Amino acid sequence: MRVQHQSGFTLVEIVLAIGLLSVVLGGAAMVSQTGADAQRSMTAVAALEQNLQRSLQRAAAELTTSGVGLLQPDPVEGLAYNDLDFQQVIGQTDGVADPGPTQQLMTELEPGEFDDGLDNDGDGLVDERRLLLIRDPGGDDEQRVVLCSGVLELLDGELANGLDDNGNEVEDEPGFHLERNGSVLTLRMSLGVRGMGGDVLVRTSQLDVRLRN
Repeated sequence: MRVQHQSGFTLVEIVLAIGLLSVVLGGAAMVSQTGADAQRSMTAVAALEQNLQRSLQRAAAELTTSGVGLLQPDPVEGLAYNDLDFQQVIGQTDGVADPGPTQQLMTELEPGEFDDGLDNDGDGLVDERRLLLIRDPGGDDEQRVVLCSGVLELLDGELANGLDDNGNEVEDEPGFHLERNGSVLTLRMSLGVRGMGGDVLVRTSQLDVRLRN
């Protein structure tokens, strides 16, 4: 009598195959998740960069028609001011510039934040500010425009220790500040935002404006 052997998988082989398949699928899922996280992180960085550049350009546009003698206080080189009153040149009389109404660039704590070294509003940033453009400050027609939020308390790389930590010859400069060298006014700013996994993404940039003499 001829005995026929049945072909197929044993229970052990099936269990091993299922285990191997689970490992392969799990690895593929992890790779896919890592790629998605990286993509979201890149998107967040790009949005942060765009917000930073757009805000600096908006502030610079307001200052382009101002003059060296129309800034108060005068942010001379080596000093860093985060509040600035300025006037735009709207014309000339006998060769002398006619200044327009006073405007102000300033930072203030974001709503819900206190200057206490804590993350009061739970967004991952500590004592962060927002940058404001104020037209007719203190007047009846005062207008307050928020240019951006997430401004760091100090420029990236700086510590509140009375030292020049980032090596640019200015001590403890704020997260947004202005500095004048001759007729060139430099705006610097560090912005932050919470990224993937709760980490804080920070970007810093600067923009130069040539003032009227």
